[in-house]
Amino acid sequence: MDSNKLLKVMVGDLKIGMYVDRLDRPWTETRFMYQGFFIQSEEVLEELRRVCRFVFVDASRDGAARTAARPAAAGERYPVTQTVEREIARAKAIHQEATAAAKTIFTQMLQSGRLDVDLARDTVTPMLESMMRNPNALIWLSRMKQHDSYIFSHALNTSIWGLAFARHLGLDKDEIYEVGLGCMLFDVGKTQLPITLLLKPGPLDAEETKLERSHVTASLSILRGMDGITPRIMELVKHHHERFDGSGYSQGLKGDAIPVFARIAGIVDTYDALVSFRAYAGERSPHEAIRYLYSLRGTLFQAELVEKFMQMAGAFPTGSVVELNTGAVGVVLAQNQQRLRPRVALVLDQDKRRLDSPAVVDMMFDQPWADSSHYWIDRCLQDGAYGVQPNQLGI
Repeated sequence: MDSNKLLKVMVGDLKIGMYVDRLDRPWTETRFMYQGFFIQSEEVLEELRRVCRFVFVDASRDGAARTAARPAAAGERYPVTQTVEREIARAKAIHQEATAAAKTIFTQMLQSGRLDVDLARDTVTPMLESMMRNPNALIWLSRMKQHDSYIFSHALNTSIWGLAFARHLGLDKDEIYEVGLGCMLFDVGKTQLPITLLLKPGPLDAEETKLERSHVTASLSILRGMDGITPRIMELVKHHHERFDGSGYSQGLKGDAIPVFARIAGIVDTYDALVSFRAYAGERSPHEAIRYLYSLRGTLFQAELVEKFMQMAGAFPTGSVVELNTGAVGVVLAQNQQRLRPRVALVLDQDKRRLDSPAVVDMMFDQPWADSSHYWIDRCLQDGAYGVQPNQLGI
């Protein structure tokens, strides 16, 4: 962008619909993940006023009319009908049963090569119902540290994220189910690979990479003709490693040639891999994973879908350990429409002293926490920072 075409605007003069091209400071010193964005809410205006004195606006990109026409909850076709605290109580049992089912499904595949597709279908159905009531509960539980094989936990977590993302995109309920089932099963072919390859702690060499990629064909062979495995699920499995710039496999498909379900699966597959511990790659915080995904928009993944995923996950994804500007530390419990102001379970007070029990505050609605001029999330922390682990809240 030619800087001569940009207008310097003091933050007090900014309006919804303007396109912010540059800030008066480095992007990395702020909580904005988008390097260039339309102002679409009062929340964004407040944050700009808090961190900047002025910004540079591209007047040729006027989004005012488009923003004014958008519904307040764009992309949210399904209302939340249950609080996250109440849904977690129900979702814990669902998650425990789903965890056991994922172990059974993949253990049977490893031992006998037989896929219990009925068990997989019966597992996804209650997860879907919980997701429709409140997606934050299962997302929260997916962040609980698992000590089981990565292949078990990854199958379950990608199914959860696939359900949540498809719900956010407003797909029909049967399509959401198909995405969830497809994400649970897209790696069943890995059970046909040598166990030494699956457990290798370092990067794969060229021959190993070729063998590992054969799991897609193996998955398709296992799933073909099974009850409940629809053509759209088969497409998801076949193409979830294709990439938007054509650099993926197995067919090197590019752009819109990649089926939508497969594009969704590719994003959730990558996101869960980033936030999961792997011996050769470690793990990233949810906030770091979101930023990394954003860096891949328009190359490996469709830019619009990446941004939709970020809208769903939030600037501080559910399960993130965060530090407030006061010094208090907590864990993000649920997202709000204003993604910078989620519900947080505070664990440590401003002096880093542990509270007797987590204090749940809603930074969008609860006073005084809803006062964005006095209270905000300052930064994301790694799990375990100051001794705070998301799976030790007892909620």
